[in-house]
Amino acid sequence: YGAGAKKTDLFVKNLECDGPVVPLVRGIDAAFHAAIIGDRAFIDTDLDAPNHRVMVAGLTQPGVEHWREIIPEGKEALDQCSAIGGRLVAGYMKDACSVVRVFSTDGTFEREVPLPGLGTTYGFGGKQSDPVPWHRWSQSVSLTIPPLGMVVLKWEGV
Repeated sequence: YGAGAKKTDLFVKNLECDGPVVPLVRGIDAAFHAAIIGDRAFIDTDLDAPNHRVMVAGLTQPGVEHWREIIPEGKEALDQCSAIGGRLVAGYMKDACSVVRVFSTDGTFEREVPLPGLGTTYGFGGKQSDPVPWHRWSQSVSLTIPPLGMVVLKWEGV
């Protein structure tokens, strides 16, 4: 998965019971990236949505025909979505700067995360058991603040 991905196949495997490898997506001309919470996959895709959207699929019925949209495509491009602390953390690009929004797993908007200024955030990290995510931050050029380069920030909870 990356900026040049035109087609992504996704597979899942239950490692707790050494289950079979099950296809989530195979042979569809679109980009896909999945985050797993429990028995559901949250899929960031550009399928029928050039600015990306998030779909949810049950792992017991993973076929595309069973998917449901939970975060619709918006005006801003969704460029990353991670499952952290039982929530979805979504990064958008607006006016060449990052905007970070937190959603519940049913797609309900919870809040926008305040960032330290204009810049780019990427690489959300964290565990399902840890409600405090991490991300990398790069400050944009500013006439009043010297560039910070890249720093790693830890939020005060999702």
